[in-house]
Amino acid sequence: MNGMKLDRRWRVGLIWFAALAVVASPRPSTSAPASRAEESDRQVAEWVILMGGSVGIEGQAGRIRDVTRLPADEFQLERVDLVGTNILPPDLQRLTGLTRLRFLDLPGPMWNPSAGARIDYSGELRHLAGLNSLEELRFSYTYLESIKFNDEGIEAIAPLGPTLRRLSLEDTQVRGRHLAPFTNLEALDLVYCPVDDEGLEQMRGMSGLRQLLLRDALISDEGLRDLGGLVNLEHLDLGGTKISDAGVAHLGELKKLKKLNLQGVDLTDEGIRHLAAMSGLEELNLYGTRVSNVAVDVLMGLEGLRTVDLRYTRMTRAGVERLHDAIPMCNLMFQDTSVRPELPEGADRLVAGGDAAVADWVRSIGGRAVVEDGGLIEISMEGTSVTDELLENLAALDRLRTLCLRSTEVGDLGMRHLAGLTDLETLDLDGTMISDSGLEHLAGLDRLRTLVLSHTELHGHGLAALQDLPLEDLQLADAPIDDQGLANLSGIGTLRDLGLAFTDVTDAGLAALGSLEDLRRLDLAGTDVGNRGMPHLARLEGLTALQLGYTRITDDAMQHLGRLSGLQELGLIRTRIGDESMPIVGGFARLNSLNLDYTEVGDAGLEALDGLADLRRLSLDSTHVTDASAPRLARFRNLDELNLYHTFITEDGYRRIREAVPECTIIFDPRSSDPKRRRS
Repeated sequence: MNGMKLDRRWRVGLIWFAALAVVASPRPSTSAPASRAEESDRQVAEWVILMGGSVGIEGQAGRIRDVTRLPADEFQLERVDLVGTNILPPDLQRLTGLTRLRFLDLPGPMWNPSAGARIDYSGELRHLAGLNSLEELRFSYTYLESIKFNDEGIEAIAPLGPTLRRLSLEDTQVRGRHLAPFTNLEALDLVYCPVDDEGLEQMRGMSGLRQLLLRDALISDEGLRDLGGLVNLEHLDLGGTKISDAGVAHLGELKKLKKLNLQGVDLTDEGIRHLAAMSGLEELNLYGTRVSNVAVDVLMGLEGLRTVDLRYTRMTRAGVERLHDAIPMCNLMFQDTSVRPELPEGADRLVAGGDAAVADWVRSIGGRAVVEDGGLIEISMEGTSVTDELLENLAALDRLRTLCLRSTEVGDLGMRHLAGLTDLETLDLDGTMISDSGLEHLAGLDRLRTLVLSHTELHGHGLAALQDLPLEDLQLADAPIDDQGLANLSGIGTLRDLGLAFTDVTDAGLAALGSLEDLRRLDLAGTDVGNRGMPHLARLEGLTALQLGYTRITDDAMQHLGRLSGLQELGLIRTRIGDESMPIVGGFARLNSLNLDYTEVGDAGLEALDGLADLRRLSLDSTHVTDASAPRLARFRNLDELNLYHTFITEDGYRRIREAVPECTIIFDPRSSDPKRRRS
């Protein structure tokens, strides 16, 4: 046994010695290397791994990235992955003896050895010409503008035509001049390549092609004629090309297509008719084309559609809704660029006929209505063109429980029509034109539990009208609520969730919250609250969630919050809180979510959090923690989310934490500790 271990160490030592020799030796010259004897599969495998790549063994699952895991017996390589390695194209000569190689991934940047280099290595791909088992050849992504590889390289591997099944040359300079021999290709990726009509002509014989990606190619309508015979195509990407309706006409026989990208092409309603026979189409990208509502008639017939991108087309909301009604399972991506959509013809009217008639009217203007046992219980008219006058259609809905008018232009005048909705429990007026005066019409909604008034023009004096309501959830974010207005909430003792983020509330105004004994969630993020307001919050001992991010508090404030022993969520992002406050935070034993982003907390502070056994989410972006905190973080065994971005944690510290909490989602980038990136 000892002899075997010694032999293993001796062998590994030789391998690493060889690796050092490779690193120390000069890079290959720009001229073709002298002929060399074919290397064995083992030699190639060891070289690939030592260069930072991985290999796959025939008959063995998984990839090998460690030379010590290579089989002791003879083996044959089936896969070589050199992506991320620092090799040059002449190094491909090492692969010439891999007679059973099926899959090869090469680093795209290898063809651009240095900035401004004029050498063209394309011909070096000839070293692969004898690999008559090769089925897949792929170049990896590069951040460079273009990979310096052209058609000469494709010509050099023409002998692979009968075997190659997948070829990915994205972002190269290939124009497609020598593709004809590859008649058995099933997938061809030429995204961002300058492929032209002559290149398309080379593809005529690829009858088995199922995927063809030609995004941003330099092709014309006439060139697409050569694709008409590729009847087995399932995925075709023509986005960003200069084709038009005339070119799309050549695609009519591609009836097996499941995914088609026509983003940005000059396509109109006339051209869309050529897609009518593509009954198997599932994904269609029409982003930026000129199709309009007329195209809906064609698209409705493609019942298998699951995703259609209609952003920045000429289609209106009405057309999108009609399509959705026809294919309800289809995900429609749509950007409504109109300031305010026009009401459909006939919808600008009062309706009679009870709940069913109102439900139909709501749907006719783009809203959503839920009917239960003949009664209308839920309505959403978010973003529609409903007006104050048209809200009269809702006045008699005595069973309505939920109403959403978010992002509409209704205001105070319309609120009077809601006064009789005595069963209403949830009302969303986010982003409407309502002001304090309109709140008086809501005073009789004695079952209202949730009221959203965020992004409105409320100053708060109208809140007095709500004091007798059983409100539990009140959202006022980004409204100009001031201290005087906040005082009107003191009488709503049923409040459990109060959102005041980015309002004009100050320390003095917080005194009004002292009577809200049932309050559980309070959001004061972005307000002008500071240390002097914290004694008022200390009286809210029932709080379970408190957001103080972007406020003026410092360590002096935290001493007042120690009484909030029931806290489960605490947000302190971008405050001047530091290590001094962490013993207090560590005393919140029920805490499961803690956000310390951009605070002054460091290693010493984290040690004080040892008692937070229930912590599920911890965010430390741009704090001062280092690897010294890794053992502490590793002891938070219940963590689901951990943000270590812009900290001083290294990869070693990250690994220690990762091993301790393998199921945790960790946000980490070792380079983010760079001073130029931290706290930017």
